[in-house]
Amino acid sequence: MVVAYKIDRISRCLPDFYEFWGILQKHGANFVSATQNFDTSTPMGMLMLNMLLSFGQFERETTAERTFHKLAERAKRGKWNGGWVPIGYAYDKATQLLQPHPDEAELLRNMFKLAVQHQNATEVAKKLNETGQRTRQRVLIKPDGSQRVIGERRFIGDRVKAIIRNEVYKGIIKHGDKEYPSEHPALVSAKLWEEANAALQRRPDQPKRLQSRDKHFHLLKGLLVCGECGTSLTPYPSGKKDPDGNPYLYYTCTHVSKDGKASPCPVRSIPARAFEDLIISYLGEIGRHPEIIEAAVQASNEEKQKAIRPLKAKMAELERRYRALSESVRNCIELGKKKGAKNIGDDFIAEANRLSEEKLAVELEKTKVQMDINYREGVVADKQIIADALLKFGSVVKSLPEADQKELVQLIIREVSVKHFDPETDPTPKENGVFKTKIRTKWYLVNISLFASDLFPAGFKTGEISSDLKRIGSRSRT
Repeated sequence: MVVAYKIDRISRCLPDFYEFWGILQKHGANFVSATQNFDTSTPMGMLMLNMLLSFGQFERETTAERTFHKLAERAKRGKWNGGWVPIGYAYDKATQLLQPHPDEAELLRNMFKLAVQHQNATEVAKKLNETGQRTRQRVLIKPDGSQRVIGERRFIGDRVKAIIRNEVYKGIIKHGDKEYPSEHPALVSAKLWEEANAALQRRPDQPKRLQSRDKHFHLLKGLLVCGECGTSLTPYPSGKKDPDGNPYLYYTCTHVSKDGKASPCPVRSIPARAFEDLIISYLGEIGRHPEIIEAAVQASNEEKQKAIRPLKAKMAELERRYRALSESVRNCIELGKKKGAKNIGDDFIAEANRLSEEKLAVELEKTKVQMDINYREGVVADKQIIADALLKFGSVVKSLPEADQKELVQLIIREVSVKHFDPETDPTPKENGVFKTKIRTKWYLVNISLFASDLFPAGFKTGEISSDLKRIGSRSRT
């Protein structure tokens, strides 16, 4: 059974939905909308389904058309259509126009002049960085209301190219393939804009730049964070190769990838395979501690009871409604007997049918809720099964296809933060899931955040269990 809040949460396109519908039928599955009552097993239900889908598609296409025309009309008037405020400009809310930024406008003009002079975006970025210039600082507001500050980074060649190619700086608003004069003032002349873009175009005698792609499997990609810089640790293949001809693989701080030796980050790069083995061993180590297994079972039972309580409350409400409807139906029957068939009007029959249909719908809902309660009450967490699964975690993970390995690890680990650590000068923090390890010649503090981190026993919380884990990363490497 596939359950959606409304049918348009699945799709607002008829062909797409029927492709999805065909997959459901092929596998013997049903589709239910929680807020829309239709039965797809009847012709009337299918008609209702088609109508809802058609209206959803109509609404989506109408909204898209209105948005397109609105943006096109704004562009014709020379109005900026929103987004990140371009570097060099400030947005004036009173006039709803872009205005030259008092500090960044000159930086922007200098960038265009450097592009014409050096004809190389990377060289332009280097010159800007040497003078202490940085990208604009911006504040991101997350859905939960928290804020994250981004920007204030060194310039890179690709960022310079993106800025130089932006038509907004020569006083142009582009919509589709059409250009319109802008209401906001230009920061550079059209001539300088053309010269800078011509200078950064690849000349015929220049070789094409090969894009760097991660062609190797990285188990922890997307989970690692540099504890020093707060940026991601991303896969990075070394130029050196092992005896088999494969490059040595690392997880590298994003700042180090962009700035190279200029980056002050002490973490820099971590050997990928050694660190992945360390994390897998850590997860397997959890199965050796009965406190965690006990806590996991207890949490499972508590979660089960939390899920069952609202279901039982819903069942009680359905029982009340069912009894009331049954009483109303009986009253209709008794009243009909007294009046006789000839004296029963259409309104009375319609009301009786409505009550009967509502009673049937409540009875069906009762059956669904009871099935859900029975299923949840039958789920029992077995301590031995959980322990055995954790102890075999390493071998199980490595036996899976690479995509499944990543998915399994991402279901367990929320984030892994890594910091540089000096055992002679730095005290080991007494935090949940934090331990120290040595990989090759460097020491690290590793903070693993699991989706069930509250299940850690005292040993994990105080770091006392890290003694075995210290050997994992350095085994046969130190």
